Order: sequence, then C-alpha cells, then structure tokens
Amino acid sequence: MRDNMLTMTNLMIVTLVVITSSMTYFLMGNAEGLVLLLIAGLLMVGSLYFGTLPILMTTLVLFFASGSILFYKVLIGANINQQMQYFLDVFLYYGLALIVLIIVAGKLHEYIMERVQQLRQQEERLTKYVAIDVDTGFDNQTRMMTEVFEEMRRADRYDLNFALVFFKIENYKEFKRLYSADEVLHMWKELARKIELKSRITDKKFRYKEDELVVLLTSTTDEYRDIIYDKFKEVILEHQLLSGKWITLSYRTAFYTYYPHQEQTLEQILIEAESEMKSHVL
Repeated sequence: MRDNMLTMTNLMIVTLVVITSSMTYFLMGNAEGLVLLLIAGLLMVGSLYFGTLPILMTTLVLFFASGSILFYKVLIGANINQQMQYFLDVFLYYGLALIVLIIVAGKLHEYIMERVQQLRQQEERLTKYVAIDVDTGFDNQTRMMTEVFEEMRRADRYDLNFALVFFKIENYKEFKRLYSADEVLHMWKELARKIELKSRITDKKFRYKEDELVVLLTSTTDEYRDIIYDKFKEVILEHQLLSGKWITLSYRTAFYTYYPHQEQTLEQILIEAESEMKSHVL
C-alpha cells in the first residue's frame, strides 16, 4: 500500500514536471505566453494547496468568461489584434493542458493530505502504546487516565480507598529558562528517583503534565495526608544541580482521597485537585 502510494506520488510529480516543461517550451516566446505561464503556475499552486475542485471551478469560470469575450468579438466582426489572435491560436491546447495540470496537482494534494492523516493516526496510536514518559520513566498522561479510571472501578467493586497526590513544580518555566536542557533532564531524573525511593511497590507514578507529577497511593485515605507530605518533603525539596550547587524547589500540591461509589468523575477529581493546588504550597 505504501509502495503504491509512493509510486503514484512520483508519477504525478513527473506528470506535473512534463506538463509545465512543455507549456514553458511553447509559451516562452512572447509576453502573452509569459502571462499564460504565470496564470498556470498560480493555478497549479492553488490546486496543490486547496485541492482540485475550487481551482477547477475557478478555471472553468475564467475559461467561460474569456471564451465568451472572444466569441463576441468574432461575432460582431471586431478587429482582432495580435494579442487576441495569439489567445485564439493557443486557447484550446492551453485550456486542455491547464485542466490536466490542475487535476494532477489536485490529486497530489489529496495524496499529501491522506499521508498527513495517516501520520497523525500513527502518532496517536504510538502515544497510546508507548505510554512511558522519557524524562522520568513514569507513565504518561494517557496511561494515567486509564490507570486511575481502572483503580476507581476496582475501588467500587471491592470497597477500597486510594489517594492521588499531585506535585506541580513552581516556576518551572523560569527553571527551564535559567538552566540547560541537560540540567532540566537531570532534575526530572533525580525527582523521579526520589519519589520512587519514598513510594511503595503498589503505588503508581505518573508524569501528568510538563511540570506536574501524580502519585497514586493504594489503600490510603486522607488521615495520612500529613505523614505522606512529610515523607516526600524529606527528599524532593532540595535538589543538587550538575554543577554541585544545591537549590530549593517548591511545589503546588493537592491530596485527593477516592472513596467507593462516590459520584465524582475523574474529570471532576482533576478539576478539584487543580483548585486545591492554587492554595497549597509544599
């Protein structure tokens, strides 16, 4: 399928080159020919960008208008100057070549758009299957939504609780501006390592957003909130740069406990967590 599409694309490109080369050869002799070449070039670019139909309709309207004017001139016996005679001589052949040029360019546009759509679909599928964040090694947002939803269903089924802890790095954009890409990557690697160090095997970690991590704590309720915050504070506030210098990181945080059979949806939970982070700093 891919080879066939590539062959068709190459064939259409060759056809466009042949047609434009032929038109250039026959029309380059005078100013009128250059005008026709310019029109053909503009229509070809339009077909590549907008597709066949709108440009073809525009061309047919232009042909009809031009043909009507020429026919009227001949009908009333008006004097035909050199420019008009030139257009009469090439009108049929130029028109046919132009229509073929527009159709081929439009088909090439369709193939390009189809290829772009296929690439987007492949990217979406890849995002779903490759659900690991490269910087931290944690599951990404796509996997997080699936995992948390499944945990909610499991909690409802077996009357269990779990908690979600959100850590959003304050001034992350400023950190990226001040430090190199290697330093930013080092920060994420270290932060992930420290969170792993303070988490249980059953806990799940996610890179929810560019500047935000989420930890899903199984069998945990709100009464352990302060203990959990203190445990993470021991390791995530102080960070050593690659240069050896120590800096202090601060976080916007939220703690959400899920109880069995509650009515809130996952989207509502995330909105509530975002609201809590506005007023809670670690």
